[in-house]
Formats: sequence, structure tokens, C-alpha cells
Amino acid sequence: LHKAIRRQRQMCIRDSSMIDAGIYEGDILIIDRSIEPRRGDIVLAYLQGDFTLKKLEFVDGKPELHPQNSSGNYPVIHPGEYDDFQIEGVLVGSGRKYRN
Repeated sequence: LHKAIRRQRQMCIRDSSMIDAGIYEGDILIIDRSIEPRRGDIVLAYLQGDFTLKKLEFVDGKPELHPQNSSGNYPVIHPGEYDDFQIEGVLVGSGRKYRN
């Protein structure tokens, strides 16, 4: 159990860039840091001092972070070679809080 706790992280989402994937502002996310991220996974990424949750894709072998919101208000993120970028983990679960 102790290893599982260290591998997983809980956090709360604060924007609407992933609503088409069923992830809404205020949702509680479970991120597993031990899973190797693959194309199509929803990942927690660290980029230039901020965290973002996006769908991972690869184009010409380079990672891209795709929002899942058809409104078009969120751009695809193309981390550059010299950006402070890393995948922190893969989304393995989510939930909602209905009452404080």
C-alpha cells in the first residue's frame, strides 16, 4: 500500500480544457506516476513552471499536448526542445465532490 500511495497523486482540475473527455472544473483526479505514458493517454504534464492536463499525442516523434474541448479556445501545446517540460503521470481515475 505504501508504494501505491507514493506512485499516485490526487489533484483538482481548475479549467475546462478537457470537458469533451468528461473532465470538468473541480473534478478530483488520480494521477499514476509509475505508468509509462503512451499516445492517447491523458497525462499531467509540467511545462515552464505550470501543470496541465492534456491528451498526449506524438507528431514526428515529438510530444504534443491536446486539449479536449471543441470550443476551440484552448491551443495544442508543442513543447520545445529547450522548454522545461516533463510528463508527471497518467490519469487513471477521476471523481466529483458533490457536497462540502
